[in-house]
Amino acid sequence: MTVMVTHHRHLDSTVTRIGAVSWIAGAGIFLVGNIIAQLAWNTPYSLRNNNISDLGNVSCGNTDPVDNPPVRYICSPAHTLFNGAIVVAALLVLLGVLLTAQAWGRGRASVTARVLIGIGACGYLLAALWPADVDLNVHVLGALFIMVGGNIGLLVAGVAFGRGPLRALKVPTLVIGTLAFAGTIVHFGDNYFGLGMGGAERIAVFSLQVWLVMTATVILRGVAQRAEFRR
Repeated sequence: MTVMVTHHRHLDSTVTRIGAVSWIAGAGIFLVGNIIAQLAWNTPYSLRNNNISDLGNVSCGNTDPVDNPPVRYICSPAHTLFNGAIVVAALLVLLGVLLTAQAWGRGRASVTARVLIGIGACGYLLAALWPADVDLNVHVLGALFIMVGGNIGLLVAGVAFGRGPLRALKVPTLVIGTLAFAGTIVHFGDNYFGLGMGGAERIAVFSLQVWLVMTATVILRGVAQRAEFRR
């Protein structure tokens, strides 16, 4: 069986490709910012038991057992770099959402998905500009924008991709969106199913980054999602 893939002008446009590059750059900056901030810790940092947000705290000390459980000692020497990286990554995601609009197809689902993922990107801005130990309420609002708004946006994007040039990404997008939303539910629940608070959060948050790179790669290849199968 061979697959014949055609090209689509919306994927080949310069503006759309710039948007795709923005997504890849944003995901890269997000990942590098996380890694550098984690390596800068003098005390052990656990991917399973520490929140991503712990990397952005501006002060050192134990978390509040009521407002920010479970109690853990946080001291992130590279918090300025981390928060700055998240801000830049968020802006690049927003830019990509704007510039790749033609590739999403038409209809309400397409518009809704772009708005929700844009809200998710704004959540990164809120979380980075107001770290948990600066203003926990705004920070939590940002987290909700990311993990609820952004991840619902992925699910809607899967529906939107049922038509148009990104059709072949419908199923992968729905799978990633479902995984991300499941991570959100587990993260905010009482049972982490062995993942830990930080592990569940990473599923909820990093899924979007994976999706951005996947979708951007397809766009940069200029691949239309309408494939004809020949035996």
